[in-house]
Amino acid sequence: MIAPSITMAISPVESNSRFGGRGAWSPRPRMRSKLNRTFHNFLADESGTTLAENMIAMLVMTVVLLGGMQFFIGGRARLDSTAMHRLAVLAAEQRLETARRFTYAQLADSLNETDTPIFLNSRNATRTTIVTNIDDMFDGSGGGDKDANPLDYKMVTTTINWIGAPPEGVSLTLFLDEDYMQ
Repeated sequence: MIAPSITMAISPVESNSRFGGRGAWSPRPRMRSKLNRTFHNFLADESGTTLAENMIAMLVMTVVLLGGMQFFIGGRARLDSTAMHRLAVLAAEQRLETARRFTYAQLADSLNETDTPIFLNSRNATRTTIVTNIDDMFDGSGGGDKDANPLDYKMVTTTINWIGAPPEGVSLTLFLDEDYMQ
């Protein structure tokens, strides 16, 4: 018995210039609904973009670019501020280390300064160092101290200020007693 052969008619799809105009072959007849034809005709009639569409696209791009710029500008400003804080802390630490070199009696005369100009990474800054005597309340105050010394501690405060927007500064404090050099 001979098997019946099945043949399929292959018909060319009409050339359509909107989709490349290649004249592709399809194994089934071309079927389009009325809605599909209407949609393709709508697309075929559009020849370009309008001025309003271009303006809206430019507005969206402007908003996105300005947001990105603010992100980078704000990040850069924060990095600069952090670098200045680190340099100011380093300068204040150096000044407090200088205080440790003096004897207890020399501290008040050797370190006091007000608004001394210094440079931090080529930016102008000022340094103020204040030495304050502190009477500890634990052993009594004034002439009634148990240790007969009304000045129990010295507080050395170093403040570094620099001009920024807003003006910024760093302050470090060191407490020393008579026996700190031993």
